[in-house]
Amino acid sequence: MFFSITDLAIAGPTSEVSGSLQFKDLHQDTKIEFSLLCSSLNLDQLISEEARGPLDAFEWLTLSPLIATGLSARGVLQIGAFQSGGVLFRNLNIPVNSGGGVVVASPMTADLYEGAMRIDTVAQVVGQELDFMTRQAFSEVAAGKIINDLGLTDILRGKVDLNAIVAFSGSEYVERVRSARGIVTLEAKAGQIRGLDIVSLLDRLAQSDFSRGGDWLGENSHTTLENVTATLRLENAQLVNDNLAFRAGGFEVVGQGSLNLETELADYRLSLELDRPEIVNLLPPPFNSVGVVLPMRVAGRWDNPGIMIDMPALIQMQFQRAMGIENHLTPPSVDTQAKVLG
Repeated sequence: MFFSITDLAIAGPTSEVSGSLQFKDLHQDTKIEFSLLCSSLNLDQLISEEARGPLDAFEWLTLSPLIATGLSARGVLQIGAFQSGGVLFRNLNIPVNSGGGVVVASPMTADLYEGAMRIDTVAQVVGQELDFMTRQAFSEVAAGKIINDLGLTDILRGKVDLNAIVAFSGSEYVERVRSARGIVTLEAKAGQIRGLDIVSLLDRLAQSDFSRGGDWLGENSHTTLENVTATLRLENAQLVNDNLAFRAGGFEVVGQGSLNLETELADYRLSLELDRPEIVNLLPPPFNSVGVVLPMRVAGRWDNPGIMIDMPALIQMQFQRAMGIENHLTPPSVDTQAKVLG
């Protein structure tokens, strides 16, 4: 038996869906074919700000094809503009092919902040058990604009390439989150921190010249970021990084830390090392012979962390350097101080 709906149009309070649906072999092994178009879908109009998380948009895109679990379906959903968690995707294309407990969504594509996104997902359901794997690639994406739309900060500029492979399994949500394993790599050749020109500030310090005022600070100033690289591991419901590295003005920056996906608490340590001898020479002994290392700590909720100088680490690192001992950042953990800041 065959049943077809063409020129389908469904209007809701915030969006409209149009397209076609076909049903074959009704009352037996029903097969569904579809081609649907939605001009816009804004989940932020349906979900309160308090209930949003840092990865809502990507979780929705990754997991939404699972609604075809248990169906024999094939088709595509196109969304002109999709928004979730403040992040906006354009020309979103979601192909779905499912049958026999297996769901494949590949390739899911979209235009994302001057760049491109591709997600390939496969899942298998046996009873209540779900086995899931996704591969995701984001190229030349304007990361600063995403961070701004997430409501975090508007001072960053730059395009990044990001690749991720994630897998999880289990019958319950908590089990699936805790079983998740994956690798995320990030790379950016160049970027900017707006509002602060570290190079100009260091030049003023070196020359002891502040007669021209504070042109190193303001909306027309910026610090260049170079060769940003990082690898993140997803394990035990945490995103963990131990190899962030980049150059900012006259500083070499390295970092490591974690974000707990269950508590949404972050704990991250940065080490900024100055390689400008003319600045170092202005310091009192013994630090003028070993350079400047400034350890920073970012801790608290992911969307409103506290930023501070890590004073215990600063004292320890400076004396170690004065004695010729190489410094290493201590692996951070979400501790009492991070929870207080949260």
